[in-house]
Amino acid sequence: MGGWAYRLFKAYFKLLNNHLLYRNIYILGKENIPEGDDPLMVVSNHQNNANDALGLILMFKNRQFPTISTSGVFLGKLPFLKSFFYGLGMLPAYRADYEGLENVDKNIDSQEEMKRRLLLGCPLIIYPEGTGQFGRYLGRFIPNYLHIAFQAAESEGWKRDIKVVPSANHYSDYFDVQTEFMIRVGEPLSLRPYYERYQSKPRTTVREINELLRNRVLEMMLHVEDRAHYDAIDFLRTSAFGDTFAGDSLPLPERLEKDKQFVRLLQENANDEFYEKVMRLRTLEQDYSLKDQWVAEKTRWGRWCADGLMLVCLLPLWILCLWPHALFYWLPTLLLGENLMYTNTYRVLLNSLVLAPVAAVVTFGVTAALGVWWLGVAWVALWPLQARFAWWMWQRLKRWRGQYFILGHKPEMSEVKDVRDKIVSQLLFFNEN
Repeated sequence: MGGWAYRLFKAYFKLLNNHLLYRNIYILGKENIPEGDDPLMVVSNHQNNANDALGLILMFKNRQFPTISTSGVFLGKLPFLKSFFYGLGMLPAYRADYEGLENVDKNIDSQEEMKRRLLLGCPLIIYPEGTGQFGRYLGRFIPNYLHIAFQAAESEGWKRDIKVVPSANHYSDYFDVQTEFMIRVGEPLSLRPYYERYQSKPRTTVREINELLRNRVLEMMLHVEDRAHYDAIDFLRTSAFGDTFAGDSLPLPERLEKDKQFVRLLQENANDEFYEKVMRLRTLEQDYSLKDQWVAEKTRWGRWCADGLMLVCLLPLWILCLWPHALFYWLPTLLLGENLMYTNTYRVLLNSLVLAPVAAVVTFGVTAALGVWWLGVAWVALWPLQARFAWWMWQRLKRWRGQYFILGHKPEMSEVKDVRDKIVSQLLFFNEN
């Protein structure tokens, strides 16, 4: 896919991605991407499957960014997806522990194509971890991408400089829609100063550069080093505890820096006993379908009744807005099964390739048959606003139901509040010391 067709599809994809999937998108350091057609690699952390690459690809207007992807999307049972990914410029990477030893030799073709595209001025997006992570932490970098870059430079007599740009993705939430997404782009690293050294000590040179780039990515992202207590730390960070420490109204870039401080505070002070209390609270709130932010609020019956009246008034409008946004949200989730880290990847791909076109055709067809074709045009044009309202209303309904449980189930809530008070006390102690 190239030329006008690529630009047109990219604009359509960007519309759905940036307005239906996310509430806000932040791009920091975009000026660090070198201009022109010089060979360029972008290396990034990998946390949310195709959404990571799409975020980078969509932020550029005039450049096509091929990316290296797990070969699972190319070995799947849906041929149109294989053609789609190739059309976007994606190349498969085969791993012995996922795709089997019999497929590893296919990497040779991908690597040769990477070199060719790199020298043609097509920037490559690389995920050196070799797999997506299941949390906010950075894995080990596999340095093969640097060997490919140096070999590309060698094929042209070491005359052209190849630059590597570190990048980091960060999500306010991996799984829901109307959330926030951020890309941070660091300063490019020129490989030219390392050419001579690489020729005599290739492994040492690559190892040092790889570690340097990994550290640069690490500085730009949220990294939870304590994997053993990751679930407890992430629960605290995304709960009312984290909101209090970091400020829940902060834009995502500022919130990230506060979250780093909060995670560092926990990792330096908390122990197993503290984390056991946190996991107990998490279990209780999950069992009762509560969010910690609701528990922390001072809920009153009067406010609950007023909120209920408002929701009843807005209910007819919300029901109207469920078409087609309930379809966009729930169907990909139902097809997904238990692999939650693919949630928003399924949403953005299935919605853009299948559900959104079908929903638009149905909407235009029904309104045209009723003689109000203009209503269909207006309805589709208002999809971004409808998506935001539908999601806001759904969150308010869940909060209203949660507040009813909090107000009407005092015995169950007594244990929740007791555990929570103990955690608050210890967090205040950590912060003071």
